[in-house]
Amino acid sequence: MGDSIRNSESRYEIGLSDGESVIRITTGFGKAKDDDEICYMIDSDFYNLGKTQIESVIERLDYFNVRASRLIQWCITDRLHKAMEPQPL
Repeated sequence: MGDSIRNSESRYEIGLSDGESVIRITTGFGKAKDDDEICYMIDSDFYNLGKTQIESVIERLDYFNVRASRLIQWCITDRLHKAMEPQPL
């Protein structure tokens, strides 16, 4: 990244298959917290457009959790996934 570029981001909002939920994905370059290494950032926010009834909260969070895991696996290579040494739940 050039020294004069201060920020570059892309933002996507995608409706999920349930017809109620949305994922907002923001990508861009940034510096690592511990040093000046340039890194590629992928941030995601999952949310509902409406209210969730209290008795449906766990089901909704499980739905988001599955989709968040799928997103990360879609974004990275198999090699990186294996290097992170995933553990079964």
